[in-house]
Amino acid sequence: MIDSEASGKIWDLGLDPNLIEKHAALIRASLKSQAKPEFKIFDTCRLDNGGILKSSELKQFMDSSGESRVVLDSKGYIGFVPAAGAASRYTLPFTPIIQLLEQRISREFQDQDFHVLFDHLQKVAATGAADWAIPGSLKVLLTASISDLRNLTPSECKEIVSELYLPKALYPCVREQFSFLEFKDLEHRMNPYLDGQVFVTPPAMSRVFEMHLQHSELGAVVDTKKQDRLQTLFVEQGPKLSTIRFNPDGHPFLDSNDQVTVVPAGHGALAELFTNLGHHFPNSDSLLIRNIDNLNGISKAALKGTKEFIESHRFILNCLKKIRASLKKGQIQEAARHGEPFKKLLSEKAPQFVVEGLDQLNLDPRSPEHGLWRILLGVFHTPLPQLLTLETLRQAYERPFNLMGQVPNSQNDVGGTPCFVLHNGSVQKLCIEVPHVSMHDQDFFLRNPLKATHFNPVFVAAEIPQEDHYYSNRNQDFWLLAEKFYKGQKVLYVETVLYELLGNSELANCIFVELPRLLFQPHKTPQDSASKTVSSWTQSETP
Repeated sequence: MIDSEASGKIWDLGLDPNLIEKHAALIRASLKSQAKPEFKIFDTCRLDNGGILKSSELKQFMDSSGESRVVLDSKGYIGFVPAAGAASRYTLPFTPIIQLLEQRISREFQDQDFHVLFDHLQKVAATGAADWAIPGSLKVLLTASISDLRNLTPSECKEIVSELYLPKALYPCVREQFSFLEFKDLEHRMNPYLDGQVFVTPPAMSRVFEMHLQHSELGAVVDTKKQDRLQTLFVEQGPKLSTIRFNPDGHPFLDSNDQVTVVPAGHGALAELFTNLGHHFPNSDSLLIRNIDNLNGISKAALKGTKEFIESHRFILNCLKKIRASLKKGQIQEAARHGEPFKKLLSEKAPQFVVEGLDQLNLDPRSPEHGLWRILLGVFHTPLPQLLTLETLRQAYERPFNLMGQVPNSQNDVGGTPCFVLHNGSVQKLCIEVPHVSMHDQDFFLRNPLKATHFNPVFVAAEIPQEDHYYSNRNQDFWLLAEKFYKGQKVLYVETVLYELLGNSELANCIFVELPRLLFQPHKTPQDSASKTVSSWTQSETP
């Protein structure tokens, strides 16, 4: 247990002591067993085993369905963007430059240091940095002479460093210096299905983000005067979405002032916001989630791909809502009728565990219950409960529906991989992160291009749960034990991954669907922005 003194400090910081105690228990259990959370991969999800569907399959499913084709006469979606991330990895090539500028600010600078700074600037410039979308002050510095550097005052250095320490959302992503935040806003404004948008910012920076967007001229540059600005919320990733650091012995880490230290609890903590967002935007029942540094642009191809993705989610969600309403009334035959369209997604290429699960269904194959359980197992890959009752059937269909976009893996992608994993005695679907995979399974599955065929591009349509704390109340296993160094000391903390929670057939009705690669344009290094201009993301069909 966390002692009363530490608990008081946690309260004072606005953290929830019950949540922190839960995190402490997870860390202590992990340290005791000497094991991090890990899942055994049963197989990867692919097109050839039904784990991933082609977008054309979903289109055929919609076109051939007995249900009327969905018409999006209402919007129904909220653009949701985690934008609190720092630019530390993005600015890695500039680290020595930043360090030297900080020395200049503190006046710990010798004459030879000007030459060292000049040499570092020359090395970065030689890699083509003049062509990258980087802060203007740094671009000017790349062409500076020794004499220019000598004239740099500490206050000028401080301004440059402050610009380089901005969150990644505020970094330029094109030569014209427009930021990731401005481009994401533009993409959202060109999306006819959004009621509004939400950006999650670092603590105490919501106003900075708001002013940055208010003064944006990107809309005027690309002539979107007919596109109204969206209702926009800036939500800070503060204490309620954070945890504390722990020592390697499982006790809270205390700084030099004898205080616990706060750290964001991962993007998975953002799921705590979902239900309240549904209250704030009452006409919306779903989120469209993308990373701040994944640019799609507003070319015809990008807008078409986004439109088809949202329509697929809406069509399936509407079908599920009809099934739910019938089950709630106890009308099992009617529920089965609304489930008929899903049978078109059941194919002979289903993985063996699905075939075996269907064989073990102790129900009359002609019964409506059998048909509805068959959809859950064969389409959503839901782990079947021990008791197949009308109540457990209703509960299974009530889970939120999430459509997870996947792109073909370039074999250079790092991050979530759609897999079937063994968990709690059954096989289930999970968009798994590398830290949850053993070295053996990494070699056998994730590094094999014939098995790891797809990658999660963080393009997700997620239904908003009706229940507060839906994911956190059920998340006992899908967390990472983060190990970092903080102020020279090793620390541990609990971190959850949003796309593991959403792309998880135990917690949600989820489907993985293949998307064209053009919808996944991540900027992980400044080199990714080389030669990119506004027209790169507004006019070309394939950026």
